[in-house]
Amino acid sequence: DLSQSPFRDGEGVKALTTWLRSFPVAHLLVGGCGLTDSQVEGIVHALHAAGSAETVDVSSNGAGQAACGALARWLRDP
Repeated sequence: DLSQSPFRDGEGVKALTTWLRSFPVAHLLVGGCGLTDSQVEGIVHALHAAGSAETVDVSSNGAGQAACGALARWLRDP
């Protein structure tokens, strides 16, 4: 559970997405981390590349059209 973690810098998010591409996770909770639209989009793409996760919480971040589009594509084709 990484909720409320300050992932505002690019290096922390880059490390997280690299890890997510390498290791499938069952649950990822990053709600309220202050992530931008492109950071949420990158996390979703990494999860999609690694395989399916049972629970993903990206709520209370700056998700916009790009992140929502990535989430929709992932839900249609996990």
